[in-house]
Amino acid sequence: MNSINRNSILTIFTPRVAFAKTAWGQMSLTNGSPSAARSRFTIFKYLSVLALVMLLGVNGVMGQTTVFTDDFSANQSATYTTSGAIGASAWSITRSGVDWGGRRNTTPARLEITNDVSGTANVNGWVLASTSTSAFSSPYNTTLS
Repeated sequence: MNSINRNSILTIFTPRVAFAKTAWGQMSLTNGSPSAARSRFTIFKYLSVLALVMLLGVNGVMGQTTVFTDDFSANQSATYTTSGAIGASAWSITRSGVDWGGRRNTTPARLEITNDVSGTANVNGWVLASTSTSAFSSPYNTTLS
């Protein structure tokens, strides 16, 4: 007598099903082909990008507005300032420690801060270069809303 074991019956009646791993590590059920899951994910990516483009297009592209600019081409000096205004510029130096300072260098034109102003050994401390926000243009507002 021929006997059929339980495993062979399950094999006969089990439909062909495959699981595919998505980009987020989740398993998704496909109809026998992992490429079906990939194509659905590709469609999802394209629709997501399209929705993002439409959202930005409808609302307009919002970006930063420049309220202050300085290219450091004026009020230059190779001499370091150790406290107060750097020459006649809007920038000033605040420091802790005797060997700290800053300058608006001539070449290259940039703001520089250092811990080596004097010829003495370096000391612990800090230096900060800052400018007042009072001359910033609109839409800058000193009050948070």
